Amino acid sequence: MKNILVTGGAGFIGSSLVNSLVKKNCKVIVIDNLSTGNKFVINNKVSFYKVDLNNKKKVEKIFCKNNISTVFHFAASLNIKESMKNPTKYIINNISNTRILVKICKKYKVKKFIFSSNCSVYGSSNKKKNENSKKNPLSVYAKTKLAGEQIIKKIFFRSLTKYAILRYYNVV
Repeated sequence: MKNILVTGGAGFIGSSLVNSLVKKNCKVIVIDNLSTGNKFVINNKVSFYKVDLNNKKKVEKIFCKNNISTVFHFAASLNIKESMKNPTKYIINNISNTRILVKICKKYKVKKFIFSSNCSVYGSSNKKKNENSKKNPLSVYAKTKLAGEQIIKKIFFRSLTKYAILRYYNVV
């Protein structure tokens, strides 16, 4: 059985994914600091760790204990207006914590990594977009999501880890 880690598993996207994975009889591990997530939405069939991703030692212990093969990285600060008022929070949570997680994933030879990004990396234009469209992030939030994408591409370059970057227009 594959061990799947979902960061941000107590959030809207993360908890929905967790429930789908549990229905497919996957062994799911959730890391969430509960800063915006809700512990009550976490499926009781998962292993839950209330940990902030910047706590490298605790995150590494979770990897050691669980032999994780796949990571869905959905933990992030995500309010565009707040990002403009408190950029440091977004730089730490969306960039630094992503870098910590990706390096740990590489160290523990995670096979698959899925990152939750956002269409805001393209800026505000009504033109149709594809993943090769020009990036023009306007908010701190969008800039940190694009930086997260670049970290993933750089660290997993020439590694055995396969990765996917999801850019949502409307997650609902």
